[in-house]
Amino acid sequence: MKKVLAASAGLLLALQAPAAKIAGDDFTYAAGNLAGDNGGFGWNGAWAANTTNTTVTTLAPGTAFSYASGVINLPASPANLSAQISSTAGANTNTSAATRTLSATATAATNVTDVYVSFLMRYSTTAGSLIDAERFYLFFGSAATSTARYDIGVSALGTTDFAVRTSNNAGYTNGGVDVASSATTTYLVVGKLSKASSANFDQFSFWLNPSTPTEGTPTGTSSNPTGDLATLSTLGFGITGLDAGESFQFDNLQIGTTWQDVVTPVPFGVDSSLGLGVLGLAAALRLRRRRACQRN
Repeated sequence: MKKVLAASAGLLLALQAPAAKIAGDDFTYAAGNLAGDNGGFGWNGAWAANTTNTTVTTLAPGTAFSYASGVINLPASPANLSAQISSTAGANTNTSAATRTLSATATAATNVTDVYVSFLMRYSTTAGSLIDAERFYLFFGSAATSTARYDIGVSALGTTDFAVRTSNNAGYTNGGVDVASSATTTYLVVGKLSKASSANFDQFSFWLNPSTPTEGTPTGTSSNPTGDLATLSTLGFGITGLDAGESFQFDNLQIGTTWQDVVTPVPFGVDSSLGLGVLGLAAALRLRRRRACQRN
C-alpha cells in the first residue's frame, strides 16, 4: 500500500502543473491549414479559420519557438512546429482569423476572478516593416464574432507596438517595444483578465517578455467601467490592416487561473482530465496523513 501511495504521490507531483491549467496548445499538427486541427487540452472542438484574404496554417517542423529570461524557461515543443496568420491582400482586416471554443467557460457566475493567458509570437514580412495601426491580437469573447471582446497583442504605434484593450470600441493602451521585422525575434506576451470592480470581467493587463516568478507591474492595463464581458467561451487570433506578405507566427498558447500556470512549461499530450483524479488522490493522501496523526 505504501508503494502505491508513494507512486501516486509522485504522479501527483508530476501532473500538478498541467492539472492547474485551463487550456493549452503547442500546435503539434501536420503542416498545412490550421482549421480542423484538434490538439492540446481544455478545448471544446477544433480550430476554425476565416481565410478571407488570409492564410491560417501550421508551419513545417523547425519553426517552434522557445523563450528563456530570468526564471522563465519555455522550451520549444518536441514536434518543433508553430502556427501562422498571413495576409494575402493589402490593408487586410480579419478580426476572427483563427478561433477556438474553451471546454470550461468562465462566467460571471463562477468563482473565477482572474484568467491568465500567454503565447509566444514573431513578426515577419516581405513587404517592408510594421506601420502604425497594423495589428495582431489574441482575443477573448463570448463567441467568435462577439462585439464584447478583450484583446492583447500588437497595435503598432511608434516605438511601443504592444497593446491591450477592453472593448471593440475603446482605444488601445500601448507599451513595450518596437516590434522587430525579423522572423527570429521571439516575444512572450502574458495577459491577465480580471473582475476588478464588477461581477463581469472589466480589466485586462499585459506583460511583455517577463522574467520573474511573480507578475509584478504590468506593461499596460486597460479598464472598462461597464464590464461588458460576462462570458469567456471563445479565444481567437485576429489581424487588422496587414499588407500582403506580412505574417505573425504564434506558439505555446496557455490559459490558466494563476501567473505560474502560464509561465511554466506544460507537457502537452497529457490528458488534462486526469486533473480531477489527481485532485481526488491528493485529498485521499491528506486524509490518510490526518488519520495517522490522530492515532499517534
